[in-house]
Amino acid sequence: MQRLKQCLSLIIFSCTVIGHSIAAPDLLPSEATTLMLRAMSYAPAANRTTLTKPIISRMQTENLDEKERFLKAEAHFMNFEPEPARDGFMAFRDHDNNFGRVAWQRLMIIRINAFNMVDQIIDNDIPMYRKRFGIQAYDREGITYPLTQTARQLAQRGEPDRALDLIADEVKRHAAFDAPYSAYRLPGNFMTMAEKNGRADEFKALQKWVADGISNSLQKRISKNPQPQRNTYTLPGAMLGTLFEDQRHDYQRWTAEFLKLQAVLGDTNQ
Repeated sequence: MQRLKQCLSLIIFSCTVIGHSIAAPDLLPSEATTLMLRAMSYAPAANRTTLTKPIISRMQTENLDEKERFLKAEAHFMNFEPEPARDGFMAFRDHDNNFGRVAWQRLMIIRINAFNMVDQIIDNDIPMYRKRFGIQAYDREGITYPLTQTARQLAQRGEPDRALDLIADEVKRHAAFDAPYSAYRLPGNFMTMAEKNGRADEFKALQKWVADGISNSLQKRISKNPQPQRNTYTLPGAMLGTLFEDQRHDYQRWTAEFLKLQAVLGDTNQ
């Protein structure tokens, strides 16, 4: 922890002192990703690469173990470098563990945001991901974000019904209500599109189905005693989102996340 604080102080100082060159120690990818997230949290309004580029320039790239190689790809992802991030995550694509799951999610985001590969994601990536990993209770995000971006690009190219079909299908796949999935926000997020394309009633019904499901799940959870904490999966560094952090939540924390989601959906319904 002390080493990370020292490195962050050096990097921030080197970015603000004009005309001076300060040699920071080489950083492992785990250290670089941690420093990137901290810098982003300290200055949320700043341009991201202004914060991340000085850090990634100090990152080691050779003689890395598996976890560090994975976090090297994540560092490039944070720094908006699609090609090296893609190449790094591709090395984990065939893994059936957490590395493989998250690598697939990252690759979909890169493909849709950087390369507009809409049809490839719909025809190949989404079906293959679902077959291999399905929906996992301790991964709230899943493929909600890349799927959302894909749907929006479908709408932009004049296929709103196909976009709405993609969204509705994703929501319905979360019928277990065993976790506070991000997918439950999708009906509200796409309500305006649904209204413009004559599908408002369908999406309002879908939103109500979600709200009822969350309410029923919460009633059952609150009536139970907290269950033991799940075995955790940790990385030496940090990542964007909840890709691994969700696995650290115990039963009470998970119930709290359900309540937060219910509050958000309640605001949407007003």
